[in-house]
Amino acid sequence: WTELDNVSEGFPKQIAGYFRDLKRNSLLFRHQDLLIEQYIIAQQQHFTHGKQVPGSVVLLDGKGGTGKSASLLFAASAARKAGYIVLYIPSLRELTTGSGTYIAHTRRVVTEERTEDDLPVENLEVLWYDRPEFIIATLATFVEAHRDQLQQIALQRKSAARAEFNARTVLDLAKAAQVIYDDIDRQFERAPRVIGDIFLEIIEELKIQQTQSVVIALDEFNFILGLTQFAAPAKRRIHSRSVRAAQIFMDPIALGKSMRCGFVLAATTKAHPSKSRERKSRIVGGALAPYSPTEADRADPSGAYLIEALHNSSAQVEVDMISKPDELPEELPVDEPVTLHCSPFSKVELETLLYEYIDVKYVHPKEQLVVDRLHAISGGRGHIIHRIVSTL
Repeated sequence: WTELDNVSEGFPKQIAGYFRDLKRNSLLFRHQDLLIEQYIIAQQQHFTHGKQVPGSVVLLDGKGGTGKSASLLFAASAARKAGYIVLYIPSLRELTTGSGTYIAHTRRVVTEERTEDDLPVENLEVLWYDRPEFIIATLATFVEAHRDQLQQIALQRKSAARAEFNARTVLDLAKAAQVIYDDIDRQFERAPRVIGDIFLEIIEELKIQQTQSVVIALDEFNFILGLTQFAAPAKRRIHSRSVRAAQIFMDPIALGKSMRCGFVLAATTKAHPSKSRERKSRIVGGALAPYSPTEADRADPSGAYLIEALHNSSAQVEVDMISKPDELPEELPVDEPVTLHCSPFSKVELETLLYEYIDVKYVHPKEQLVVDRLHAISGGRGHIIHRIVSTL
């Protein structure tokens, strides 16, 4: 699959690394991608005939390196080609921590005795303020991909942002966020909160949209569960605005149920910090009562118990390309939440994948012994395969 020009948001970091090394943007089209493509088409047919499918959500789960992010990237591209409005967020990790980064802002303290220009450096006041760069980048690429469609979506909800900026469409709200961001150095206390409010308001408008089909695609969504997202070797600040923006994505099934004409695709990440680390970060910039740690959080800081609860609320579909290649599911149910368990790469898929590496002269024309050993060492996990072949 090479038709990725319509994914203006860019690619997840690991996939971007593959593309950079291979000097081409191509994904191996796998059975799990076929199921997702059929699901997208089936949902579109339901929406075309005016049938609502509440709670439509596909959770992509599986070991690291089983193609979850690649499948989500493919799904975002395929959904746009099918005519959907797609809000694609390549990393909820970045939405939470990247958007919550504080940037030094220097302001001279003016006194009666000294002028601003000759004030010594030690008397400068350093302010740390939130700079929601990831949200702004997400909205900018969202507008780039769907400008005409967003211009047609009239706002239905009454909100402070709508009134303040005299916004009439979703496109107007996105433009307002950019205007506020451009002036963030002067409005460093107010601007981040307003941008966060606009981002949440756009999502609320997409949820109640009935004239156009919408897909919300989330990668690394489980990063915002539990407490491990706050673990770090050194202390860091996470602004409450970024956590508030991510909070709407905590329960993909509930999010799917709230959408009138659309569905949610969400992929998990296995790159969680260690459970043994203490919570060293702190939320700043406002109180967040819903994020007060519970006993369940303390017992399982990874939030795995929340993932298990989502699994128990959805139909389980397993794609096993290694142990059960002849028993693959033919389709995904469209009338209930689904957890799609992604499979490591089989030897047949690995042979296909190696053609890419051979073509760019990473490896010599393959021998079966090389395929067997590479598959045994990697366990069919994509990132390990790439690391080994890159090293060779």
